[in-house]
Amino acid sequence: MIEIIIVLSIAGTLFLLGRSFTVSTIDHQQFRHFLNQFNQDLLYLQQLNLTSASSYSLNFELDKNKYHIRSTGRGKIILSRDYPEDWIVDPNTLKLPINFSHEGTLKQPGTLKVKTSYSTHFITCPFGKGRCYSAK
Repeated sequence: MIEIIIVLSIAGTLFLLGRSFTVSTIDHQQFRHFLNQFNQDLLYLQQLNLTSASSYSLNFELDKNKYHIRSTGRGKIILSRDYPEDWIVDPNTLKLPINFSHEGTLKQPGTLKVKTSYSTHFITCPFGKGRCYSAK
């Protein structure tokens, strides 16, 4: 009887460790996907501003957990993306909305803070680039 209790407690411990590892791995993959999609959307925004006479911007709706690209002002929404509800996005030093000049450079560079369930990431959008990079 004691052997069964020991085996079950070891199995239960391994199960709990494996589950937490799996959930944090899923969280990490979700963030990697978000970062990749965000970079693709910034590239799209940059291309829109390069090839169009109109100006476009990317803005976050922090209370609705989404961001969208629209023509500057209250223009038509061209693209909208959601991110997980339990994430907290803080513009930190990045001035919203994100805009590119007609030459393709970022007008106001900065850092965006994204707090997921298991980690905090800083997404830096440097001056003169259309790509952002992440650091924990």
